[in-house]
Amino acid sequence: MRGFNADDARALVDDAHRSVTEFVVADLLREVDVAARASQRIVKRQVDVDRLGDAACGDIAAALQARGFQVEATRDGDGVLFVLRW
Repeated sequence: MRGFNADDARALVDDAHRSVTEFVVADLLREVDVAARASQRIVKRQVDVDRLGDAACGDIAAALQARGFQVEATRDGDGVLFVLRW
């Protein structure tokens, strides 16, 4: 699975419509949907913290936890590895 960074989000989303954080959450939820259809119970995603920021990564984790997911966020070099379980 390839990593995701803020540049990916900026290339796809007009800032007036969504923040990068909201885009990352939405993208992870789409990935969860695909995984669930394949009877998987876990999704792992690398997010580039240097480009996105620690606070935004915390917001991402909180938004996903609010939707009922178990979220682990672990620093991995210049990024954060998000592991979602349901």
